[in-house]
Amino acid sequence: IGLGSIFGNYLAGALRNPSAADGQFGRLIFGFAVTEALGIFSLLIALLARLSVLIEAFETDTLKPFDLMPTDYAVLAALRRVGPPYELAPSALYTSLGRSSGGMTKILRRLGTLGLVERTPDPSDKRSNLVRLTPLGKEVEERAFEAFLERTHDLLRSASPEDLGAINESVDRLLGIIEANFRR
Repeated sequence: IGLGSIFGNYLAGALRNPSAADGQFGRLIFGFAVTEALGIFSLLIALLARLSVLIEAFETDTLKPFDLMPTDYAVLAALRRVGPPYELAPSALYTSLGRSSGGMTKILRRLGTLGLVERTPDPSDKRSNLVRLTPLGKEVEERAFEAFLERTHDLLRSASPEDLGAINESVDRLLGIIEANFRR
């Protein structure tokens, strides 16, 4: 639509005043370039949105046998990554995972009901609690991680090493561009 509008306006102007058409050619080219860039950006955003939906479906399907949702697994993995005793303050969890405190409370309540996390008193602040991964939570996180590895390997089995290298390089470049403009 944008490209057609630009070209249509150029033609209409050139027909009204043919002598001015040459002076407007640079603006026409600039208009084409801007429209093309916006089209490419829109296509990229649409592809990333589709990829996001597919990744979420992949995660949900992988975690289903463990009775976990992707947000549940993110909490278990965050606790696992900090190492023994596998505990963090709820505020550290919701900050690092980009969740609201209310949303994190809901996730922690669900994980607590499943016996995967427990709240323990914070030794440095008796008014606060820490969230700790239980032995069952650690086991479930490890099994879910193994399932992710296995399913990812199966998913990418048909890609050649060259394809995987090109994908990795392209994603690294894209992340660099986006992160340079949107630091969190």
